[in-house]
Amino acid sequence: DDATTNDNWQPALAVTPNGSRLFVGFCDRRADPSNYLIHSYGAVATISGSSVNFSSNFVITTQSSPPVYGQDPAVNSPYMGDYNQAIADANYFYFTWSDNVLSNSFHTYQPDVRFVKIPVSGISPSLTLSIPTVVTEGDGVLTNQGAVTVTPILTNDLLVTLTSSNLTKATLPASVTILAGNS
Repeated sequence: DDATTNDNWQPALAVTPNGSRLFVGFCDRRADPSNYLIHSYGAVATISGSSVNFSSNFVITTQSSPPVYGQDPAVNSPYMGDYNQAIADANYFYFTWSDNVLSNSFHTYQPDVRFVKIPVSGISPSLTLSIPTVVTEGDGVLTNQGAVTVTPILTNDLLVTLTSSNLTKATLPASVTILAGNS
């Protein structure tokens, strides 16, 4: 469901033992207009006979990283993505990928291998509403004091409808839109 023409590459696939679910994890540059910075994305599909139906892509990484090459002479210099692997059991997909987010004393962007466990049903968005825990009389109107966040990072815009059970205590906008690429 990538609407850009940016690069996607290095897929890693896994199928559950009963053959009913498929996971694909891959490198993706859709979030970077310059087609340079990398995120890892995933998608889960249901398999029924000869039909494969994918859910929406989801972002696995929490921040993008640049490509890094040739830092280890024992590793193939254009190694990016060589550590992407996926396996499955009856309940989870297990995915490893490489990223270059962290630094060390030798390199600004240190290649590292990461791991995630993903339910075979896929990742469902989770919404969180944060508001001040204590408000005292006389604080007046608390403008922009609440936040609605979603995990994982969105690949499409999400419209969230808000309501208050007591408008004398709390008023809020009718809705907020969380834009793709944000949480």
